[in-house]
Amino acid sequence: MRNVNAVVIVGLVLGCAASTASAPLGDEFTAAPDQPLRINGTEHRITLKAVRSDSRCPADVTCVWAGNAEVSFRVEAPGVDTTVMLNTGIEPRAAKVGAIRIELMAVSPVPRSDTPIAAKDYRATLVARRVP
Repeated sequence: MRNVNAVVIVGLVLGCAASTASAPLGDEFTAAPDQPLRINGTEHRITLKAVRSDSRCPADVTCVWAGNAEVSFRVEAPGVDTTVMLNTGIEPRAAKVGAIRIELMAVSPVPRSDTPIAAKDYRATLVARRVP
């Protein structure tokens, strides 16, 4: 019987450890690659999947145009599992999924001309708001 109790306890602990982090509704939050975030007060989850392209102007260069980062996100909600592409410098910067609107505010780190950015180092700053 002790072995059964130990297995149940270990299962509960591991199940809790795998819980999804949360993000505030209506305030900025930061997403890291492949780390799902549950949006508080909703049944939506958002995951940064990849920065598909990054033509943003490096911090150590003078550019005519600020450039653009195109970022893909997986958004899940009851009855919805979709990929959304958002941009920093061109449209679309936001998308409506179910009852929320997700807007890409920024992508970090800022590029430098002499340093490539590893996919795992990207972060996306977003805001999710309820759609009236």
